[in-house]
Amino acid sequence: MADLLERRGVRVLEFRGFDACGDAGLLAAIVKLFCGFMLDESLPGKAPQQDPERLKRSSILGFGDPSLREEGQSVLRAARAALNGHDESFERLEAMLRENDSYAARMKSRYAETGCIMDCISGQYSY
Repeated sequence: MADLLERRGVRVLEFRGFDACGDAGLLAAIVKLFCGFMLDESLPGKAPQQDPERLKRSSILGFGDPSLREEGQSVLRAARAALNGHDESFERLEAMLRENDSYAARMKSRYAETGCIMDCISGQYSY
């Protein structure tokens, strides 16, 4: 991967799924997504550095934001194409994106219901 990064320039992948993923199957899908993203050469507008405003909007709204959801769909399509194929992992990620089903969205919803941060984070991991 280091050679690939050096040849193609630095890329920032703003994806916080690796450190908060509580599902081994989902983690495997995220790794495939990352690999496909790194191999892709078709996506326009790859940022040379993080955009603080987009990061803030992403952390507050997630894929509930239509523009972020569309960008997520574009990345999934490009990653799938870069890896040449049909993969169950991508189908799972596409469904999660379409339904705005993520650990973050679930935690946010639980917090709105309970007002207790500990209720939001307990029981999130299933290895």
